[in-house]
Amino acid sequence: MCSTSKLWDCGGDGGWKWEMEVIRNVVIILNMEDMSMGEDRISQLSDPILHDILTSFPTKDVVATSILSRRWRYLWMTVPKLKFCHKRCRSPPYPETERFMSYVDEVLRLHDLSCLKKFSLEYYGMFNAAPFEEFRIRAWISKITEHRVQDLHLSIMLKEPFVFPNCLFTCSSLIVLKLALGSLKLGASVSFPTLKILQLREVTILDGHLIEKLFCCSQVLEELHIQACTLVNAKNFCVSAPALKCFTLENCELAINAELENYCGALTDVEIMIHAPKLVFFSYKTYLVNEIIICKFDSPMNAYMDVPTDVNYDLEREEGQQRIGYSSSRLLQGLTEVKELTISGNIFQGVEQDLNEDSRILETVPAHLMLHLKEVRFNQFEGHAEELYAVKFFLKNARDLHRITIRCLRSLSLDLKTEVEEMEKSLTDPSDFKASIIIFEESSYCEEPFFEIEYLYRSK
Repeated sequence: MCSTSKLWDCGGDGGWKWEMEVIRNVVIILNMEDMSMGEDRISQLSDPILHDILTSFPTKDVVATSILSRRWRYLWMTVPKLKFCHKRCRSPPYPETERFMSYVDEVLRLHDLSCLKKFSLEYYGMFNAAPFEEFRIRAWISKITEHRVQDLHLSIMLKEPFVFPNCLFTCSSLIVLKLALGSLKLGASVSFPTLKILQLREVTILDGHLIEKLFCCSQVLEELHIQACTLVNAKNFCVSAPALKCFTLENCELAINAELENYCGALTDVEIMIHAPKLVFFSYKTYLVNEIIICKFDSPMNAYMDVPTDVNYDLEREEGQQRIGYSSSRLLQGLTEVKELTISGNIFQGVEQDLNEDSRILETVPAHLMLHLKEVRFNQFEGHAEELYAVKFFLKNARDLHRITIRCLRSLSLDLKTEVEEMEKSLTDPSDFKASIIIFEESSYCEEPFFEIEYLYRSK
C-alpha cells in the first residue's frame, strides 16, 4: 500500500511535528494515562471501535494518526467518514487552496473508498480560484458516488456558479443528500431508490419546471427541506412522496433565467400541490404562492406558517390584501387534520388598515380548525388593533379553548391588560365563567411575533 508521507506536504498548517503532538495528546486523553508510563490500551481495540472514535475527529487529524505506530499506519484508510472544509482566502497566489485540493486528491487516492459511508465537503473558493478547481471537485464527487456512498453533504461556492454533476442524481446508494450554494441542473434521468433525506439550501435550481422530478423519484423519501433556493422558470409542481413525513419550504424565490437578469422575487405565481399521506410536519416560511393544495393525510400533523408581509406585497393596496387573504385561507383549508399549528403574526398584522372586522383574514379560517382548539399563544404582544382583534376572535369562536397565553414586555400598560381582561368577560357567559383563561407572561425584545395554536385531535 502507498505511503502517506505526501499528505504532510499537502496538509500544511504547522507540519508533521505539530500534528504528531496533537494526535499523541488525543490518544493520551482516550487512554486516560501517559503513554510513556502505561500500556497503550487504545491500540488494542478492534478496528470498528477505533473507526467510531476516529469519525468524531476532522479528517486531517484522522490521517495524522498514521504516524503513531504500525497499528495506526493504515487504519485511517478504512474509516467510514471523510470531512473536508476549505475557507475562502483573498490573498494571491492562493497557496492554501492548491495545497488543500492536492491534499484531498491524495486522501481519495489512498483511502479504500469501498468502506466509505459518509462524505462531506465544504469548499468556499469564491475569491481564490485554483487551476481546474471545478474539474477536480466534479471528479471527487464522481469518484465518491461510484463507490456507493450513503450520506453525502456538499456545500460549494466558486467564483462562477458550480453545477452539481449528473452522477449525483443516479446514485442508487444515497440515503442522505444535502446540497448547498451551487446550481442544480436536472438530467433526463433521476433515480433515488434509497434516498430518505433531501436538503437543498441556497441552491439555484436551473430547471425549475422539472423540480418535481426530485420529489417523485424516490418512494422512500421521508424528509424534504428546500431552504432559500431560487427556482428558474418554475411552474406549477406537485410534491408527491408516499413516505414523506417532514416537509419544509423556506424563503424560496423565482427567476426567469439562470443569469437572474429577470428576477421575479417571491413564488407568488406558482401553484404547489402536496400529496404526502404520511406527512406529520409541514413548515411553510416564505411568501405565499398563488395556491397550495394539500391532499388528505393519514394522521394529524404539526404545521408552521410564517409569511413575510413586506413591501413586495404592497399591502396598503386592496389587491395585496386580497392575495394574502385568499392564499392564506386556501392553505388553512388544506390543513384538515392538525395537532399543533403555529402561525406567524405577519399573517394578521398589516392585512387590514381599518377596523372592519368583517373583512379580516381570521374570518376565513375554516370552522373545523376551531373545533378542537385548546390553546393559543401570542409572542411579543404589543397591543396593536390586529392583535386585540385576534384575541377577541379566538375567544368568540373557539368554544373549547382552555388557555390564551400572551407574552408581552413588562412595559405593557396595565390599562391594556385590563382591556383584554374586560374583553374576555364580555365574550364569556357569566354562568360558565370560573376563572380567566388568559395568562400574561414576560417576553424579551429578541422574540419574533407569532401565534401558536394547539389542537387536541379527536378521531372520527
